[in-house]
Amino acid sequence: APTIALIPLNEKVLTHNFAAGIIILIIYTIYQLTFKFYGAYSSPATIYISANVVICTIYFALYLTSKTIQNLISKITEATVNASFEREELAYKLERDELTGLYNSIKFEKDASNISYKSIAYLDVDNFKKINDTYGHEFGDKILIKVAECLSGSHSVLYRLHGDEFV
Repeated sequence: APTIALIPLNEKVLTHNFAAGIIILIIYTIYQLTFKFYGAYSSPATIYISANVVICTIYFALYLTSKTIQNLISKITEATVNASFEREELAYKLERDELTGLYNSIKFEKDASNISYKSIAYLDVDNFKKINDTYGHEFGDKILIKVAECLSGSHSVLYRLHGDEFV
């Protein structure tokens, strides 16, 4: 009778099939040796043992291949997820001002052609250079962050264009 073999690439099923193949090999070998011992079987049992060893070897190779494929799939999936997060992070950084977290001039230029806002305001903090020169850039950065916080609202889209310029 013809035999149909379905070869799964699932580690658990391959492990069970490999174990079953070894059990079948042992039972079949005992069966053949018993017939050979009593002389009821004319062909040598070693031919059938070799065939079973080949079948078990194939299952074992498939089992190892399955583990390798699963490891590769896991690594590829992890790399893809990491690349996706990195791409999102880069896209975020490309369109955001590092200091205030507001949109930057690059994003403003992209959005300028599609502006559908009811009003647009441009704000340039007066004498900001004097603040930086007198109190230092660290203090000036705190002022810019505070200005960004004050301007932020639920109905506004804010951009920090350059230095002390906001839209």
